Amino acid sequence: MNQAIVLMHDRLRVRLEHAARNWEAIRGREPAAVPHEWRHQSPHAHQPPYFPRPPEVRTVIRHKSYALRRQTPQDAVADMELLDYDFHLFTEQETGQDSVVYRSGTGYRLAQIDPKPRRLGPLDASITVSELPAPMLTLNQAAAHLEALSRSFLFFVDEATGRGTLIYHRYDGHYGLITPADA
Repeated sequence: MNQAIVLMHDRLRVRLEHAARNWEAIRGREPAAVPHEWRHQSPHAHQPPYFPRPPEVRTVIRHKSYALRRQTPQDAVADMELLDYDFHLFTEQETGQDSVVYRSGTGYRLAQIDPKPRRLGPLDASITVSELPAPMLTLNQAAAHLEALSRSFLFFVDEATGRGTLIYHRYDGHYGLITPADA
């Protein structure tokens, strides 16, 4: 048994040494900068977060409407993270305003229709408040603003309803719209 183990050890050592000598020849030194060539060490190709459909053919093909929960910004952030959303539309508890929280750099940002930061109460240190009011726009104007700003979503006040609304880019290149159910 000992002799078989020693023999196997020697054979394995020889194979590993041989593979180590030829490793670069087998795997290649650096990935070639030619089309369709990819290796694990290759830099990642830039992929847009949505299909690059021309703006003139984009339409709202998904319209979600739900009753906005009245909650604190901290609770809205917790819901957003739990649901794995990039943003979350809700009614802020203290001010009663339609508001949105979203990821911003290393923390979160709160935007409201008419910001009143002093009425919010204590906020978590990771949440900053935008002091700019949400623009009042029609749906077509909001889509144009979204394209001009090159963002993934836009929070605005719908001119027809006076309520906070979100328009966002969908993965397929079209738009999605989120509105309060009672709007």
